[in-house]
Amino acid sequence: MTIYINANQVITREFHRPKTIGKSPCPRFMHSMDYFKDANALVICGGRNDQLPSEKILNDIWLLKLNNLEWQKVLIGGYHYVEPRFNFASVILGSKLIIAGGIGYDYKLLKDYQEFEMDQTLIKKKFVHKNKMEYLRNLSH
Repeated sequence: MTIYINANQVITREFHRPKTIGKSPCPRFMHSMDYFKDANALVICGGRNDQLPSEKILNDIWLLKLNNLEWQKVLIGGYHYVEPRFNFASVILGSKLIIAGGIGYDYKLLKDYQEFEMDQTLIKKKFVHKNKMEYLRNLSH
C-alpha cells in the first residue's frame, strides 16, 4: 500500500497487487501465514474458501519466496498429510512448521497439532538414513 498526503493534507491510499511467478493458491480466509526465515519465504497453510464447489476447508501449504515472488506448493510425502483446518494457530520453529488446534472438516474443534519439516536437505538426510537402517536390518535376517 502506498499512502500519499498532498498540500491540502488530503490522504490518498493506493493498493498494489505485486506480480508473482507460478501458480498461486486459491483465495482463502482463516488461514495461517508465517515467515520462514531460512528460506526468506512466507508460508501459507489451510483456511477456508466457501466459494469452492466441494472441499471448502483447505489442507494445503504454499510458499511465497520473497526474493523473486515465486509461489510453490509444498508437497507432503509418505503417510503424512495436513489435516483440513481453519481458524488455527501456527508457528515456524527452526525449520519446522507446527500447526495446532482450529476447526476441522466436520466443523468440530481440533485438539491436536501437526509438525512438518520444511528444510528439504534434512528430509533427504532422514530418508537416506532410514533406508540404510532398513537395508542393514534386512541383511541380518
